[in-house]
Amino acid sequence: MNAIVGLCHFCEAHGPRPLFCTFTTDDEQHTTESSKCTAQCSGCTSLGPETVLVSRDDDGCIYCSRESIPNADVTAFLRQAAIRSITCEKISKELQGLAEVVYDNEQKVCSQRALRLKTGRNDFGQSRSLMQLTGDENVFKRLHSHFTWMLKAGALTYSETLYTSRDMLNKLHPDATRSSIFEPNACMVEQECIPLRALENLMSKEVFRILLYCTLCGVKIVIKSSHTDPIVIAKGLSRLLPVTSYDRVPHIIFSSEDQVVSPNVCVLEEMCSNFSCKWQGTIPNKCPTLMNRIEAAIANTKFNDSVLHQHVKFLQLEWQGIAKSVKAAITSSGQSSSNVTKLKQVLGVTQQDEILVNYWISNFCS
Repeated sequence: MNAIVGLCHFCEAHGPRPLFCTFTTDDEQHTTESSKCTAQCSGCTSLGPETVLVSRDDDGCIYCSRESIPNADVTAFLRQAAIRSITCEKISKELQGLAEVVYDNEQKVCSQRALRLKTGRNDFGQSRSLMQLTGDENVFKRLHSHFTWMLKAGALTYSETLYTSRDMLNKLHPDATRSSIFEPNACMVEQECIPLRALENLMSKEVFRILLYCTLCGVKIVIKSSHTDPIVIAKGLSRLLPVTSYDRVPHIIFSSEDQVVSPNVCVLEEMCSNFSCKWQGTIPNKCPTLMNRIEAAIANTKFNDSVLHQHVKFLQLEWQGIAKSVKAAITSSGQSSSNVTKLKQVLGVTQQDEILVNYWISNFCS
């Protein structure tokens, strides 16, 4: 079932409901099974629960018209469509013309308006079916013919293509899938790097936490080590970012010279196998969401190193996707657009995430 044409109405007694539906199917059972939704009054009746009008194409396509659709979700959708269509008040000219003839003939016999004014009542009899309102015994056969033609014409004019998320992104924005989860080996974890827990044990937890924040948020890190190979430390920190190699991290450098310490420069020094951080900045009380989740993962004793690093990789890809989405919105609507603000709320980007997202937009969302 890929398309439906339905005639819905709003019964004054029973509310909105589909009255007559035509759809395509390749299931022979749909041509014989009873309608599940039983009519509650004559106004809600069309073909009756046991009647199905069927047309067949030479290519094997089956067009069925029934009182209801054999799918509860679609039936609920049609009920909502009936409610939304109330404001449109659209009806087929053919049906309207037939109904007007019946109405005029009834008015000649007994004016309903005069009867209401005389008695003060407006409840004259039960609701009537469309067949009674139009005076046409073949009205539903006509509708079946019209609706079948609409479905057939639509099938010849329009085609449905099912895209995966990657296909859709490639179609709309080819660059969106680069350096993302869709690339081959995107979830591969570098095995030669020092494990994050080993890196944390190499230095104090306080020093590692500073490095974690500075790495994620783009604060320049200068590594000065006397015994430990600085490349080992750089590789370990690069695990925290969506890069394939430590030398692709622009803000982590090695130096043996003295550095000017500032809020934008963090110097990691090793003296007598002890590490210390010289940095004039401070870790905020509310850290970026990604940092909190990485710290929680490291502290989770149920994660061995392999699982931990895979989990961190997934977190990277998630936040890289968030950064790309925000960047696309900014490019389209502008930095201060309300659309960007709403998108950030949907993606869960809070105020403490801004510094991280802005840095990732600049360096990892090309």
